[in-house]
Amino acid sequence: MIECVETPVPSSMLGPVASVEELRECALCGGLDEPALLWLAEHMERIELPEGGIIFHEGDPARELYLVVDGEVELWKRSADEDESKERGERINMIHAKSILGGSSVIDMQGRLATARAATPVVLLRLSCRAMTQLYREDLRSYTMVVLNIARDLSRRLRNVNSLAATLAAHARGGAERHD
Repeated sequence: MIECVETPVPSSMLGPVASVEELRECALCGGLDEPALLWLAEHMERIELPEGGIIFHEGDPARELYLVVDGEVELWKRSADEDESKERGERINMIHAKSILGGSSVIDMQGRLATARAATPVVLLRLSCRAMTQLYREDLRSYTMVVLNIARDLSRRLRNVNSLAATLAAHARGGAERHD
């Protein structure tokens, strides 16, 4: 198993631990029973960031996922032909309260797909891959539900991207037909 090294968070950004009530409302926790919610609440860190705060940069190692408890997060991605000197690239998505942030990178153990920036003041709950490994060892059923919830979230996002790609292709084709 890959060893997880957590990304340090300045103590000034840490708040009180997660509550079971907050977790019940988040996409990550669907189908989890009370003991599993209590376990997660004890193993998550609360992070509070002001508007403009960077959560992670595109390409950073993925060592944790986040739940957006309150506020909104912008995702920014550079295009394949942009060099790394361009700070953010293009805004590609908004992640809203009660949503999962960074789930794909934790699943595939690749670098972050985009830069995540607080669009408003945000409250996040951070779940490290070390805690995920511990959950796997202690409660396989709950671990499976968490991974299934991440997969559902990723599937919804893929459907949205597919719709957007089809719309862009139709507009590009329409623009090319007008120029012929």
